[in-house]
Amino acid sequence: MTEGMLNKQIWNCLLLLLGVGAILWFPPAAWAQQGVEEVKTGTVVVTGTKTEHEAADAPVKTVVVTREEIAAKHCRTIQDALDTVPGLKLGRDSGSWGDKGKVAVRGLAAKHVLVLVDGHRIYGGHQDAVDINSYPVQMVERIEIVKGPGASLYGSEAMGGVINIITRNPEEKPVLGASVEMGSRNTQRLSADAGIKHYGFGAYLNYSYHHSDGIEPSTDEYTENQVQGTFSYDISERSPLRLKLLYGEQSMDYEDRKQTRLGFNPSWEWRPDDVSVLKAWASWFSYEHTTEDKSTDYTHDVFETEINYSRLIGSRNNLTVGGQLEKEERKDRGKTYDADEETKSFFISDEIDLHPVVLVAGIRLDSHDLWGDEYNPKLNALVHVTDKFKLRAGVGRAFRGPSLSELYGNWRMGPYQVQANPDLKPETSVGYELGLDFIPSSRMSMGLTLFRNEVENLISSRIVKTGRPPWNLYWENVDEAVTQGVELDFRMELLTNWTVAVGCAYWDTEDKKTGLELAQKPRYKANLETCYRLPDLGMALTLSGEYIGSRYYDEENTEELDPYTVWDIMLSKDFGKHVQAFVKLENIFGQDDVQDEYDLDGAGIMAGVTTSF
Repeated sequence: MTEGMLNKQIWNCLLLLLGVGAILWFPPAAWAQQGVEEVKTGTVVVTGTKTEHEAADAPVKTVVVTREEIAAKHCRTIQDALDTVPGLKLGRDSGSWGDKGKVAVRGLAAKHVLVLVDGHRIYGGHQDAVDINSYPVQMVERIEIVKGPGASLYGSEAMGGVINIITRNPEEKPVLGASVEMGSRNTQRLSADAGIKHYGFGAYLNYSYHHSDGIEPSTDEYTENQVQGTFSYDISERSPLRLKLLYGEQSMDYEDRKQTRLGFNPSWEWRPDDVSVLKAWASWFSYEHTTEDKSTDYTHDVFETEINYSRLIGSRNNLTVGGQLEKEERKDRGKTYDADEETKSFFISDEIDLHPVVLVAGIRLDSHDLWGDEYNPKLNALVHVTDKFKLRAGVGRAFRGPSLSELYGNWRMGPYQVQANPDLKPETSVGYELGLDFIPSSRMSMGLTLFRNEVENLISSRIVKTGRPPWNLYWENVDEAVTQGVELDFRMELLTNWTVAVGCAYWDTEDKKTGLELAQKPRYKANLETCYRLPDLGMALTLSGEYIGSRYYDEENTEELDPYTVWDIMLSKDFGKHVQAFVKLENIFGQDDVQDEYDLDGAGIMAGVTTSF
């Protein structure tokens, strides 16, 4: 069966499922407003379905890192906040580019992970991957991680998963806070935030300043200033209006490099009754990168707008439909090209509650003005075996469209002359997963997931060396790959005030063209975090460790890198209700000389004070 025939069959099956769910299970006579408002008691997530669910019962499994967890761990960056999430590989080896915040999921590359801020796409990073550390962790309300294909709701890039950074909104209680942190390598981090909401009007603002000399000050030293804010107005209790703003500037003396980010995101929500919600938003995001010699100067502008509507039909059927328009423009002065593209999208998702089974079926059409149409269906199932035991399964198709640089950019890169390829096709994948969640008590939880990704049309480079340099480098759709493995997440309160969390992952990767393992993909990754609290003294001691297994450094699998382990230890102390201090010893055993982790260069220390009112 050809890929086109397979896609058509999947499309027909999903349409049939949606129709059966809406008509046979819930006939038109049952399409009545129920008037029952769901009571939310836990952390509410939205990324997996674009509708609200408590995290523990979300039909599409969503890992959540909350603001409270980030504060307790004194995370310096968003990458730090994701350290212990199984299935994620954090990449900090970016050298002098000043974008060290890369995240790969389940053995796929960082460029195959879609990064959102409040549901909107962001850009800005080396090699088509987003630098998530360019966003202030102080502004984060929570981070939602959905692993596996997410193109049925979000389109391109969501092959390995979706990371959605949800920022803080104004609250009724006034907020005022500040923090000062200093440490090794002349690291300085300052932050101040304030928020208030009164008579329906609200504002929340954060300013952060970061500076570090890095590993090698002559190339790594950087300074970063960021301002981020949310302004809101409640038109009514059922209709909030919000505007989120971002301005960030990072500068480096090396090559006189500067990166600027500017974001403008208005959104509106309306709940006409207790069983439906209409959402509309727009987003304009601009990223500019400049250097003194102008060799890599470019501006990347993205405009998006979306409207979607969700409604409970009967008592069990929640249908979501939506449309999106995205326009992207890149003016690349270093590579001497201007290019733009436009994508029009339509998606539909149906959540069918057949308790104890919940099904989520969805599909999205992305119509691109250059490479045509992409249909990406997905089907998830959640089975409540008991109140404490759940089974999950999912299958879906995803894709990554070629970047504007790959399509149009001709430039000199060292000894190579890079040749654009406007005929590139999107990279595609089919992902499968099967998992279980077991929560025997409030003091223990465990999750186990098996997954597999089959990737085709990977875009890779082909180098032709004839004569003296420059040699030609061509982009082509030639590679195929498979990533599969197991993830385990275990959390337990061993004794009163003593908790432990363990995350393990095994990755098996293969380049189908060569039969070799994918480069720089460790076979094993494990995390341990244990915390002991002394409430009477207002103190907490946290020990955390990470193990990275062996992996090949090169695509030819000739250079195998040794496993390594990094341990951190932190002591925090509360001084009353409003002040907390901490001291953190990082990489306490001095791990260094790791070839694919530039930032691991011996032990370090961080200390700081946080105030909040």
